[in-house]
Amino acid sequence: MKNSNFNIKSRAASLRHALRGLLQFAHSEINGKIQIIVAITVIILGILFDISLFDWTAVVLSISAVFALEIVNTAIEKMYNLYSVKQSNEIRDIKDLGAAAVLITSVAALVNGILIFVPKIFELMQGVFLWPQGNQL
Repeated sequence: MKNSNFNIKSRAASLRHALRGLLQFAHSEINGKIQIIVAITVIILGILFDISLFDWTAVVLSISAVFALEIVNTAIEKMYNLYSVKQSNEIRDIKDLGAAAVLITSVAALVNGILIFVPKIFELMQGVFLWPQGNQL
């Protein structure tokens, strides 16, 4: 079945809008800047420690999940700030629920990072601080 609404121009426009939203998030939100710094740091560590394909999968999924939820949470907050000037318990609860989703995903990403990188850091430290066997004084 052919979809008469599909065309390359509209798909390109959708992509431009999505990229604009991503750039807006990265430039205007402090959490966006923090997430970018953390993601770049984790990617650099992954390259330096030569992590496995399985570990890369966990890293990419963690980074993308945190980014996606943070962006959705930011959109929810901006929408309610735009349409409601007065404080209400309902709006506060909705914002708190969005923040909780980001928190849960961020903690899971942190656990993934600990499981992937802490053993590699300990390995590195052992090589730096312990005498190799056979080279004892």
